Amino acid sequence: MAKSKFPFITTVLAFIVIAVTVFLFYFLNADPEKSTLFYFNLGYVCFLELLFFIYLGFIRLKAGKPGFTAVFYPVVGTVLLYYIILGALITLGYNLFLTERISVNVFISVLIIATVIVIVITGFVAKADIHHRETTATEAINSEKISELKTAFELAEKKFRRIIKEKGIATSTESNFGSEMEKISGMVRFLPHNALEQESNFNKLSGLLEKVNNFINSFAASAEANPEEVKKSVISFVQDTLDHLEVLKRATRK
Repeated sequence: MAKSKFPFITTVLAFIVIAVTVFLFYFLNADPEKSTLFYFNLGYVCFLELLFFIYLGFIRLKAGKPGFTAVFYPVVGTVLLYYIILGALITLGYNLFLTERISVNVFISVLIIATVIVIVITGFVAKADIHHRETTATEAINSEKISELKTAFELAEKKFRRIIKEKGIATSTESNFGSEMEKISGMVRFLPHNALEQESNFNKLSGLLEKVNNFINSFAASAEANPEEVKKSVISFVQDTLDHLEVLKRATRK
């Protein structure tokens, strides 16, 4: 309930404050011929007040709001607050002490320049925030694709081990690998994610996965019963794949 009431209450307060400001400006200035400075001061003060209530909205916003990250809101909110304070001080200082020394045009020009600077800064912050959000989203998608590709190698190895067992072929390795094919999935597991984000490296690894799956499917359909011949064909394929992975691994280090 608090979240739904906040914009309504803030809007009402903003209208009340602006209405009181307009009343005070006219009440305290009984001159029937209002000057350009009077109207500018009135409009600018109302603008600052409206901006202040917008600032209150910014400091209440959190991550998850559409369009921007959590960093955007406090940064822009701080810029707005500094601008509001600076604008108020310049307006107050000019009207109290400098109206006889500095022309109205110079005063208005200074505030316009300050306003443009704030708009530009806010624009750059928004652009940087959008770029960061898009980059983060792209990296997340790429990371997920790479993780899925690495998992596919592990699933292929498990499938190969299952086929070996079904065929009743006993294989042993010189290390703790469950099968010769596990050497491939083990090497793929430690390939750096950031290097595989390059399309060429990712495509090469995808091509190797396709070769591994084709070999496993051919192996499953094969009627070869000689354990030694089976082992030789597997070792030969695995070593050939490892050689290609080694080339890819060196490429990712560049």
